[in-house]
Amino acid sequence: MSTPVRDGDRDGDGRHDGASARPRPRPRPGTRARDRVRARARARARVAAVRGVWEARSARIRHDRWYRAYVIVALGLVVVAPVARLVWTTAVSAEGVAALTSAQAPGAAGIVVASLIGAALVLGRERGPVSSTPLLVFALATADLPRLAAFRRPLVRAGAALVVSGAGAAAVIGATLVRAGAASPGAALLFVVAGALVGVVILVSWLVGQAAPCAAGWLAAGAVATAVVGRLVPAASVATPGGWVERAYPVGGIAPPEIAAVLSLVASVAAALAVTPWLLARLRPHDLLAQASRWEAASSLVSGVDLAGATAIYRSRPRVGRRFAAVRPSRWRAWTFVRRDAIGAARTPVRLALGVMALAGGGVLLGAATSTGAASSAVDSTVLLGTAAGLVVFAGLGPITDGLRHAAAVAGDVTLYGVGDPHLLGLHALFPLVLTVVVLVTAGAVTAGLVGPTAGGAVPLASTAAAVLSLGVRATGALKGPMPPALLLPVSSPAGDPMALVRGIWAVDGLVLAGLVGGSAALAAATPVPLVVSATLLGVVGAARWRWRV
Repeated sequence: MSTPVRDGDRDGDGRHDGASARPRPRPRPGTRARDRVRARARARARVAAVRGVWEARSARIRHDRWYRAYVIVALGLVVVAPVARLVWTTAVSAEGVAALTSAQAPGAAGIVVASLIGAALVLGRERGPVSSTPLLVFALATADLPRLAAFRRPLVRAGAALVVSGAGAAAVIGATLVRAGAASPGAALLFVVAGALVGVVILVSWLVGQAAPCAAGWLAAGAVATAVVGRLVPAASVATPGGWVERAYPVGGIAPPEIAAVLSLVASVAAALAVTPWLLARLRPHDLLAQASRWEAASSLVSGVDLAGATAIYRSRPRVGRRFAAVRPSRWRAWTFVRRDAIGAARTPVRLALGVMALAGGGVLLGAATSTGAASSAVDSTVLLGTAAGLVVFAGLGPITDGLRHAAAVAGDVTLYGVGDPHLLGLHALFPLVLTVVVLVTAGAVTAGLVGPTAGGAVPLASTAAAVLSLGVRATGALKGPMPPALLLPVSSPAGDPMALVRGIWAVDGLVLAGLVGGSAALAAATPVPLVVSATLLGVVGAARWRWRV
């Protein structure tokens, strides 16, 4: 039944007359705010319902929860506590105090912060702070829910970890300086606040890399370049997070520059949190699902102790220089393979640049290690710096040893290119060997010249030895192949089942060998015995794997 229309309510065309139209009632004060609060509550309830269904599918029984708590406590006592003690004892040692109280310490802290921001930007392209399982990501990302409500939990979890890490690192530095009498407790506490704020800045940078993957590389390069320019021109670092950390470094009592630096960090954190909802809105469901799927596949391979396969999932695809022919016949076969490997590495420029930067960092550590001298009091620091250099060089060799991995993969199969397996492996080792030696020797010589005097020929010897042996570690890793099924079988012993430890050693043997090679190379100028032992052990491992190659 239709409602009768009064005269004057409509004009001749059947539309409402403006003179007789009733004005809409104005909303009462606070109505819109209450509506927004109710909408957020409904969104949180929907997200909680989705997560409740997901968690109900994988509910843990009481024994599983107790076992998980036992594993966490055991790892804390066996791994975290010794590492924390090592960090503290290193910081409060005479060498640690001298390094933290030096004139270069504030600038080094600023460069470290800028590097972490750049690394977070690059990392966000592959794995951002907004992440979960593929099914949960699909359910939340494709629903009509605000992104902040849908992914608040992983974002807060990642932010809490970064804030605690930043504050913890700042607390160690501040406590060491207070203990040495170089800073006041108030200045150290202010630096801890700055460290926590830097954690938030790194979180938002990580989110920027995930929301804008195309611009993340340029932004990371800009962050590092700004830090370098700030060291050359101190006035240019006034408006950068690295410069603020440098000015907030605890030296003496609380000064106005330190307060201004912390206030600048507070303002930057407020601005970063203000744009967080906009960054979350830019996340595309397809990209989130792709990241979640890659992470799940990599986690599955890691649980099966296949670290090489997990790393291959995140290996970037070549997109640049596809028009340049990588393989061209030449009169010199070695030049053909060097050209092929160089162009293949250049087709992923970001990955190649990161690898070269890592090699340069390893050279810096080797130069610092050789400049400490061969005194008995400096042996520990030399070995520590050399071990770190070996690990960094091992990581930097990854992007430039694709040809070496290819040669190891086809070893034992039908001969390709008319070249035997050992010859093919040697040809593919030329390009990474030359590049690694040049970068390590250059970076090590520059660092040794800046840090202090070294023994004659110590830097070239250590750099060349580290380059050759680290490349050998990469070659043996490429020949390792899949894990033998025999390692999956349990073995009874009075101390329990040791096979879990054996599998762990098998998985990280490359890192162990790389650290051993770096430490022995740093001591090569003082005594060649550790270097000979490391080379012999590497040769035995390589020969065994070459014999049993598939």
